[in-house]
Amino acid sequence: MQASLRGATIQLMVLSPNYQASWWCMEELRIAMETPHKVKPVFFDMKPGAKDKQLLKVALTKMKQVLPRTPDTLLQTWQQSLSGLESIGSVTGWEYKPNQQSEAELMDKVTGDLLTVLTGKKRVLSALVGMDDRVPEILQRPEMHQDKRMKILGLTGMGGIGKTTLATALYNRLLPGIASSCCFPADVRSCAAEAGGLQKMQQYLLQQLCGWMDAPLPRDVEEGKSLLQQRVGGAKVLLVLDDVAAGSRALEALLVTNTLAAGSCILITSREREQLQAAGCELIVDVGLLKDEQARQLFCLHAFPDGPVPEGLAGLAEKVVTACAGLPLTLKVLGRYLQRKPNNIWLEALRSLTRAKDLPDSDEKVFRRLRISYDGLDWEEQQMFLDVACLLLGRSAAAAKSVWAG
Repeated sequence: MQASLRGATIQLMVLSPNYQASWWCMEELRIAMETPHKVKPVFFDMKPGAKDKQLLKVALTKMKQVLPRTPDTLLQTWQQSLSGLESIGSVTGWEYKPNQQSEAELMDKVTGDLLTVLTGKKRVLSALVGMDDRVPEILQRPEMHQDKRMKILGLTGMGGIGKTTLATALYNRLLPGIASSCCFPADVRSCAAEAGGLQKMQQYLLQQLCGWMDAPLPRDVEEGKSLLQQRVGGAKVLLVLDDVAAGSRALEALLVTNTLAAGSCILITSREREQLQAAGCELIVDVGLLKDEQARQLFCLHAFPDGPVPEGLAGLAEKVVTACAGLPLTLKVLGRYLQRKPNNIWLEALRSLTRAKDLPDSDEKVFRRLRISYDGLDWEEQQMFLDVACLLLGRSAAAAKSVWAG
């Protein structure tokens, strides 16, 4: 029993008014409360309030009468476990009131919330080219083996170089050891720039890291920081903050490093090394361009998904790959754009890539290379692209179609 409890990702404890009358139940609770961030209580016809504290006290007194040989030290430990459970329950627990809901409704609510916490943790990645070398190399660094304290890892490099892909691969590899308190919020840069965006991200972290699905939206960033410190404190956490912009308050608002448990790991990606240094990253990895063979493999996965490179396009494909200069985003975007296109489109794309090569600014080079796929659209498709980029970003495909349908 002890091994099962300690090895569980989430420990669901169902408490009824007679729960404290069972020696075994109290022992299970004591063991579970060794890792309180894993415990999710269900208060069955009771709640963690002042009235129930009195009931708990009475129950423990009766237990001492029924089991007179129970040591006072053990009773005190049980009392501490119950007190800790009460504070957890006010945040992450569920209350069941027989006269207000059915047991089936309770089961639906509990299983739904737990599935939200447990599923979707692992992030789906396609075309993991180059990760077989990069991920083990980082995980073998001595800074990543400091289990007695929290680790902060930074990934830096130009836009489109694969920081997010590498962070996702690392997240998936580290996930099994920190399965219940993990979070990889999407698009930190854009969210942080929106009005109230940081508070929304703080709310999301409260939901994902401690299972507080009804977490309120903080009134301001300071209140959000206080809630994170209170609720996430002491937990072993895996958190990724992806694409943190220069001058952003995201790190100030979302990092609660002073309260996290040993073994926690935070991954931060940013184009600006200074951001990572300011965050206290003990290991900063410069994400480099893909090697020639890796670049070729990534491009072909997107340009020729149905099989080998057609004989008539082998030479052109090689020139396009070389002109992309090992930048993963360009290789993927152009690969998809050139998929099943005739030779003249390939030649035009190659000419545009060659012109972009001579530009002095690296960000401008990336922009010009990516714009090739946009320039290849007809006028109506370009307008639809701009609609999505300017007005419909983050909306569903159905919402976009309804707008275009008039």
